[in-house]
Amino acid sequence: MEKHSGIKFILAHAGGFVPYISSRILLTMLNDKDLALSAWAALADEKQSVLRRFYYDVALSASPAALPSLLAVADPSRIIYGTDFPFAPSMAIDFLNMQYENYPLGPVLRAAIDRGNSEALFPRLKLDQG
Repeated sequence: MEKHSGIKFILAHAGGFVPYISSRILLTMLNDKDLALSAWAALADEKQSVLRRFYYDVALSASPAALPSLLAVADPSRIIYGTDFPFAPSMAIDFLNMQYENYPLGPVLRAAIDRGNSEALFPRLKLDQG
C-alpha cells in the first residue's frame, strides 16, 4: 500500500474475515522487514493499522456479530453502504438492511455510512444539492 498509495481498495462484505483476524495479519507482517514498523505501530495503537487504509462496504454484513468487528478495525470514514445487488436475493438484502437499521449507530456515523463516505470516495457521483 505504501508503493501504490493512490489505489483505493474496497473490501466487500465488511472485509469478510479480515476484521476478525486483524491481529494475526499484523503479527505476520512482523516477519517482513519492510512492514515490521507499520505492524508494530498498529499493534501498539489500532488507529495506526494499515487495515484502516482500506474501505469496507457493509453488503450482506450488517449483522450484530459482524458490525462490531468491522467498527473495531476500520476507519469509520471508510465504511460505505452496500447491498450486493443484483447478486444477493432480495429477501437477504431486506433482512440485513433491517439488521443494519436496528444496529445502534449514532446519527452522524449512520449518515456517513449511508451516503457521506461514498460521496467522499466518489465525489463525481454526489447529487447536486442546488
